[in-house]
Amino acid sequence: MISIQAFLGQLAALMALFLIWTAGPIYGLTLLTGLFCFLAARHFLDTFDEPYARMLAYVWGYFGAALTWLLSHWLLFYKTIAQPTLLLSILGYGLAALYYLDHTKRLNKGLRRQIVFAMIAIVIVIVVFSDWGSKIV
Repeated sequence: MISIQAFLGQLAALMALFLIWTAGPIYGLTLLTGLFCFLAARHFLDTFDEPYARMLAYVWGYFGAALTWLLSHWLLFYKTIAQPTLLLSILGYGLAALYYLDHTKRLNKGLRRQIVFAMIAIVIVIVVFSDWGSKIV
């Protein structure tokens, strides 16, 4: 249940951030996204007594900040969800599922390939079929 709480917390925080701070400076958006990703990852990893929880949370926060910085130059929305929110949620949920299954010794090679393939396929569909030309903010 804590995994779902961390996922929903990150999703809600990022949705609210991108809806409210669309016209704000990019550095603020980047900093807050990194902070929200760090806090969600730390919340998730603390339930597993991971010795490298802080380092992994920093890596996820940095990845979220870097992705936000890159995509905020061409900020696209799908109804009420911003593209960085969607990508970070998909990747975060997939990586958390892989970590959880590996930690509980239920991850096999086929399941790992299936989850990674699904994540890559969804990201490719989002990036390829986005309307990059007419929705630049």
